[in-house]
Amino acid sequence: MTETLNTRQRADLVAMQDLPRCAAELLAWRKRGTLPEDAFLRQVAAVWAEEDIVDGALQQAEYTVTMLALRQVAGTATSAAPQEGQSE
Repeated sequence: MTETLNTRQRADLVAMQDLPRCAAELLAWRKRGTLPEDAFLRQVAAVWAEEDIVDGALQQAEYTVTMLALRQVAGTATSAAPQEGQSE
């Protein structure tokens, strides 16, 4: 049986194909104020653009990448932190 993915899941899958690139493009976009037409982040936005209710596809893509990057860093930080009762 095939499960249909919702928009967020599809956007997450696209972003995870190259999350470091997406994050770098996002930072450059913030710094320069422009996002190149060939930016991978636009592929994430294209997933969101398929939804009629979403009018800010690039903003949704930005949020998707930000949350995935934060989760990845938090997961790494959590697993690297000393456990209760253990010293560093």
